[in-house]
Formats: sequence, C-alpha cells, structure tokens
Amino acid sequence: MFHHACAACSKANMDLCKAKAKDLDIFISEKLQPNERFLSQMATAVDSVCTFLKENCFKEVQVKGSKVKVLKVVKGGSTGKGTTLKGRSDADLVVFLSCFADYRDQEDNRREIIDEIRKKLEPYKGRGFTVTIENSKWSKPRVLSFQLKLDNYEDVVECDVLPAYDPLGQVTKDYRPDPRVYSNLLRTCPEGGGFSTCFTELQRDFVKCRPTKVKSLIRLVKYWYKSYFEDKPEVKKLPPKYALELLTIRAWEEDGKKDDENTKFNTAELFRKVLEMVLNYRTLCVYWLKYYDIDFLESQLSKRRPIIMDPADPTGNFGEGYCWAEVARAAEVCMSQPPSVELVITQDNQFLLSVSVSPNTKIQQVKERIQLERGISIDTMSLFLGDQELLSQCTLVQYGIFSSTMLKLKTQGSYYAARNHSHPGFRMELYDVPGHKLDEWIMNNLQSTSTFNKELKNAVHRIAEILKTQEGVIKVVKGGSTGKGTLLKDTSDADLVIFLQCFKSFQDQREIRGPVISKIYQMLKKCRQSIAFDMDIPEPKERRDPWGNLITPRSLTFTIKSRKGSPPIEVDVLPAFDAIGNFSRGSIPDPQVYVSLIEARAGPSEFSPCFTELQKDFVKISPTKLKSLIRLVKHWYKQYVKSKYPGIPLPHKYALELLTIHVWQKDSRDFKTEEGFCTFLKLLSRPRDLCIYWTKYYNFQNPVVSNFLKEQLKKPGPIILDPADPTGIMGLDTCWDLVAKEAAFCLTQPCCKNRGGDPLRAWDVPLSSSHTLMSLECLRPSYSSEQPSSLKLVIIQDDQVLLSVFVRPNTKIQQVKERIQSEMGISIDTMSLFREDQELMSHYTLAQYGIFSGTILKLKTQGSYCTIL
Repeated sequence: MFHHACAACSKANMDLCKAKAKDLDIFISEKLQPNERFLSQMATAVDSVCTFLKENCFKEVQVKGSKVKVLKVVKGGSTGKGTTLKGRSDADLVVFLSCFADYRDQEDNRREIIDEIRKKLEPYKGRGFTVTIENSKWSKPRVLSFQLKLDNYEDVVECDVLPAYDPLGQVTKDYRPDPRVYSNLLRTCPEGGGFSTCFTELQRDFVKCRPTKVKSLIRLVKYWYKSYFEDKPEVKKLPPKYALELLTIRAWEEDGKKDDENTKFNTAELFRKVLEMVLNYRTLCVYWLKYYDIDFLESQLSKRRPIIMDPADPTGNFGEGYCWAEVARAAEVCMSQPPSVELVITQDNQFLLSVSVSPNTKIQQVKERIQLERGISIDTMSLFLGDQELLSQCTLVQYGIFSSTMLKLKTQGSYYAARNHSHPGFRMELYDVPGHKLDEWIMNNLQSTSTFNKELKNAVHRIAEILKTQEGVIKVVKGGSTGKGTLLKDTSDADLVIFLQCFKSFQDQREIRGPVISKIYQMLKKCRQSIAFDMDIPEPKERRDPWGNLITPRSLTFTIKSRKGSPPIEVDVLPAFDAIGNFSRGSIPDPQVYVSLIEARAGPSEFSPCFTELQKDFVKISPTKLKSLIRLVKHWYKQYVKSKYPGIPLPHKYALELLTIHVWQKDSRDFKTEEGFCTFLKLLSRPRDLCIYWTKYYNFQNPVVSNFLKEQLKKPGPIILDPADPTGIMGLDTCWDLVAKEAAFCLTQPCCKNRGGDPLRAWDVPLSSSHTLMSLECLRPSYSSEQPSSLKLVIIQDDQVLLSVFVRPNTKIQQVKERIQSEMGISIDTMSLFREDQELMSHYTLAQYGIFSGTILKLKTQGSYCTIL
C-alpha cells in the first residue's frame, strides 16, 4: 500500500508523529526555538514601534472634531504570547484609541485611522531595524501590515497594526471583565468574532501564562501546520493558527496537566493527542469560562460541531466557516506515516551495514547512503530484495517494504548467494526454508524455551492471584496464546479474564465495563510494587470511532518484563459476565446462555471474553503437531502480512488459528507440516468462498439459536464462526484480499515446494464445513439481511492512495463517485471505478458486488493509467 509522505515530516527530516519525546524536544530546541539574542533585539525593535505609535502617531489628529488619544498599545501574536517560531515571527500591535466610544465606532472609523498610521510610519526609521509597509488588497482594510527586519538577521517579523475600541480598560493579573462588556458585544455583533482585537490582552494572557513545555508544544503544532500547508496555496479558508494553539492547550489540560510535579511532560503523546483531536474535528466542542459565563455561549453551543470558542470573545467560534476537513486530512497523513525501517545490507553473504530510513525513501537514496558510509561507487551498485532488483527511482514502500528487511548488494565483480547469511544476527527466513525442513525450523525458531515459559507462567500467575483476591471476583481465567499453548518464541500475550459478581447480565458488562476497568487500573498501580517484574500500565482511555462515537475500552492492556532481560509480555485484563458458570472440559453450555446473548443484541464478538474458557479449551486440546502448525501460521501472518500493511484493518490471528484447525480436522492422516501449511494457504487464497463453523458448544436444536445461526451463515464470505460465540464472525469488515494475496505468493516460495522444486501436495479440504445444513442458494448474500454497519474503501489511482472513505454496504457506486468529486475535485463524468479488473456500475450498490468489508478500489479517469495494486 502506497503512503503519501507528510510534507511537514519531510521538511523536518523526521517522523513527527512517531518520534520519541526526547527526539521531539531536541528538534524543538534546535530547530524551532528562536535565538535568544534575536528575541531580545526583536523585542526591543517592536517596543520602539509601539512607543512611536503611542507618542507620535496621532499628534494633533482629530476624528469627528475630537482629538485622538492613544490609550494603550498591546503586543499580541506569537511575539506577545511567547510562542515565536524560528524564522517565522509575527506580532499584532493593537492600538486602543479614545476616538472609538463603542464597537460600531471602530467599524465605521477604522479606515481613516489606518491611513493616518500609514502616513506616519512610512518615513519612520528605527535604530538597528527597517520597516517596510505592505500595500493592502482590500478597499476597507482592517489592519496595516508591515515587515520589520533587524539589520544583523535575515529573518523578518510580520507585523499587523490594528486600531481598536477599548472595552476592558486597565487589565491586571487575574482580571475578569464586567459581564456588561460581553452583553454590549453580543448586542452589537452576536457572531463572527469581528471585534476580537478588542480582547487581545486576554487572548495573549491566556496563552502566555502556560508553562514553557506547553509553549514548546505549541511551536511544534504550528510548525507542522505551517509546513504542511505552505506549499498548498490552493487550499482556502484554513483555520487561524490561534485555533490550533487553543486545541494544544486543551490537549494539555486533558492529558498532560499533572498534579504531580515529578510527572514528566510527554511532548510526543500530546502532539499525537492534538492530531487525534483534529482528526475527530466533527465531535469537537471546546470552550473555557475564564473570562465569561456559560450564558454568553447559549447560541454558540447549539451549533453544529466543531465548536472551538475563543476564550476571550464569546462571538468567536473557530470551528465555524473554516475548512477543517483539509486540516484533518493533513493530520491523517501525518499519523499514517509508516514507521522507520531498518535495512540490513549484505554483500557476498557478509554483513555490510545497517541503515534506518523511512519507507518513502527512494532506492537511489539508499545507494547514496551506502556510498557515503562504505565508499562504493553508485555506478557499480545493484540492490536486490530476494531475487528482485530494486529500481533507483522507486521507493521502498512501492516494493512493499514497511518493516526491517535485508537487501543484497551486488557490484560489478562480486558474487552473492540468496540463501545463506553469515552475519550472526540473522536466522534463515521462512520463505527461504525448504518445505521438508519446516518441522526443524519451527522447533529452532518458533518454539518458546522452557525457561521463558516458566518465567511467563510465574508472572501471569502472580497477577492472576492478585486479581483473584479482590472483592467480587468469581474467577480469573487465562486465555490468549499463553492459555492456549501456542506461544511464539520471544513474543507472547496473555488474556486474563476476570469474571465479576457485579455483572449480572451481558447488558451489565456493556454498561459498567468502563468504571470497572478504571478500578482495576487503580488497583494494579498500587499492587505492582509487590510483583518481581517491571510493569508498564498506561491509563485506559476512551476513543472515538470514525463517526465520533465514544468507545469504552474492552480491556486494560499493560506489559510486564522480567528484570532478567527476557522479552516483554503483553497482558490484557478483560472484565466479563460469568455467562457459563462452572466449566469442565467436555461440558456444553445451556442453550439459554446463547439465547440471552442473542437477545442482548450483541455486536460481533462484543461479549467473547465471557466464553474464554470455551475458546481456550477448543485450541488447547489440539495435538502438539497441530500447535506447531498454528505457530507457523501465526509467524507467517505476523512477519509477512501484519508488518507489510501497518494501519490496515486485517483479520484477527484467532481467525487463522481456527482455519488451521479446520484444515487439521478434515485431513490429519499421515500429517506433514509442510502439506498442512500449503493446504491452509490454498484455502486462504480464496477467502470469499470460506464458510466454516462448528457445533461443539452451540447448534441448531434451539429455535432462537438456530434462526440466528442461519442469518449469520447467509452473510457474504469469508465466514469463520467463533466455535464458542455465534456472534463472532472472525475477520468481519477486514481486508482479507491482502491476506489472500500474500498467501498466493507464499505458495510460490521454497517453503511450499518439495525437494525437486515442485509444488507440495495440498490436502482435499472443503472451503465450507462438511456439516453445513443449508444449500448453496441459502448461503448466498441476502442483501436485505443485516450487513456490517460500515466499511473502509481505499481509493487508489495510478498505484497511489487517493483517499479513504467510510461507507455502508448499501451505498451506491454513484455515491462513492460523488464523494470522490467532493473531496478531490475530479469530475464524475471522467470516472470509472474498478475492483481488480471488474468495472463497477454506478447504479449498483457495494453489497451487490459482494463488498461488505474493507476493500481497495481503483479509480481510472480519462487519460490516466491504472494498474492492479
């Protein structure tokens, strides 16, 4: 999948969204923080201009027969707030005048005042700096703009002089305006922020009083915002940077403002928080009540989101009338940047060097890096990924390189081999392993060591014992790969499902899960000192789905790490309703359990933790050879699919475990790992035809359960039904096509070939369960039945991602085209949309083409060339 490079990240030469806090702090200090000497000289120059405006600008000037007096001159903008960016300074010089008796006077007489200021400033010569006045393109300008340049610096300060009415008088520390100030404002101008300059002192003080770290974060956000859009003049009506400053302050107030002074301010986390807020702009409602009461916001808060209120001016809503969609798109681009990858370069089977680069790096740039570090001429170089030569003009991402990868360097006169690597840091990759050696490779590379197993068991057991001692806990059950016995070497996960007395039903679990998880978090924080392991327990937080709905976390996720240096263990603690009661191996739940589940209108797998004992039992009883195959499948999925498509919704690994068990159950005679793996891949390469389920724990005998199952099995494939939870269609609304693509490629590799290089025999395993009780006609998609609520369409053009949209399966192709036209400005008349090689007709819906999950569509327009991704 091609990723657009974020302009701000490219200019910064670092991934701003994924950088560590320490690296961001250094970047801000070195690249964004202005020189102290420059700041001092700039402040002196601006003060000189302010003094001139106050003392010399209006001598003997009259308006409406009265002499004009300057009441005060206030510095605003980044200069006044203390958030100046290196090379990008600005200052608002607000001149409060006696001739403005109210807001309307400011509106009516502003042009005459600006002309007078221009007349006086044009001949003005400062000491150590020059002033250059800009011509306004407006017939009734609101400001007089000029550039101030210090003699010894290239940087200039963009200055605006704004004449204003003074409704506040003398502003002191902790000042709060008389409510009549805002009452008069709302009578004069109820909306639009047209007189915000009158409140410059309050706006300035609102930002200026923030800690230095917050101001540094504001600089970073402003840098990202300016850098992204400065080369995009076609984008109109962008929000003012003051709106981004306010969002930054709100992000700090919500997540970064700590009562504990020793708690470290995390720039990286807060920067991502600001981007997330921008991304979810349609749900924003941000305001403060420092200077005015809630009564003044009555009309504003009833408006459509986003709402971002000026804390000093209740008529100023920065969410209204601005193109936040463009800013959200910029945030999405920045947040979707793939993480940096480590390239290990080998030559003649010997380790040469390793470099860390962005996936958007061109092959030519990699070669230049090799030349710089090893002195090898670029003209003699060829780089290979496996047996494929990489072209200099292409990027790593265009070759699907998103994770740490080994490249082979071949130069004129050198010899290289594709298989054996002498560098001690490497092991033979799965795709290089001959099929008949898979068992040996699994044992050496995927089987967890007994020492680590013991350590893991001890760590999980200790946490489980702590949970069991808490009041109201019925039992704690271990799930995940730890509970099922399918651990991978050096990677592990454990699910600890805590069954609680306070959950009397599925509905209880849904409604009070959030507070329960918060209590578990507080309890584990207090107890972690009693465990002989390092525990990193991040605070659980609600998140929003793409439509702005709040989603309560399903679990408390944290990591534990032995102080002996073993790899970390990820633990999920999931509170659950004890639906099945006492469970013993071989027992079957009462059908009424599943009737209650169905009547609770459970979402897909919403209550799957309630059935952890059944899921665990279903996998754990598998023979050792099958568990080895499951490990192989999980490794393949993690190494060659998940790492290749970061950020793309992919099926859960449990779905692949179930498919592996299906393969085993249908033909386990004379089991050979390599043949079982090939059979699994062949089934996976045709995901839309899969319809697999079991009747071990539920069946068609109860009429409620039977009707529900029939509706589930009518849905379009792939269907892999959780054997313990009939609501769980594994991998619903995920990109199975990408998994199928990699499975088809894996079948061409040495691991799926015999000693003679021919494809291995695959077993004759059906794509659907042999005990399916319905005809094929019944299994066809029923478009009137309940379909997945939404899906993500990724639109590509000429092998590049154009945009992503969330739609429903009943959306017509014509509506998708209208969305593309709205977002990208491409005429519908020139569009053709394709799914692989099939053109999609405008009057049909996505469902009629069998599109119910995340899918890639190709856009072809007149004159464009579209290839298969």
